[in-house]
Amino acid sequence: MQTSQKAMERQSRIRDLLCSKGTLTLQELVVLLNCSEATIRNDLSKLEKEGVLQRVFGGAVANESTGRNSVISKRMNREVEEKNK
Repeated sequence: MQTSQKAMERQSRIRDLLCSKGTLTLQELVVLLNCSEATIRNDLSKLEKEGVLQRVFGGAVANESTGRNSVISKRMNREVEEKNK
């Protein structure tokens, strides 16, 4: 099943929010993204399968691989070419 452009943009926004906040509630996401709970749950399930987050009761928590929670030494070695530019 192909993910629509709208869904990809929403999931990208969820990633960005997790990077800045670390945790998000389902209700926060419903309000911030102006979507139904079912839509947000589907997005969270997909992102959990990708390893971006861990679903918890009532929301989601960023995984270690998410920017905010990753070890600084690991983050420093990501996307080195772009940083050097």
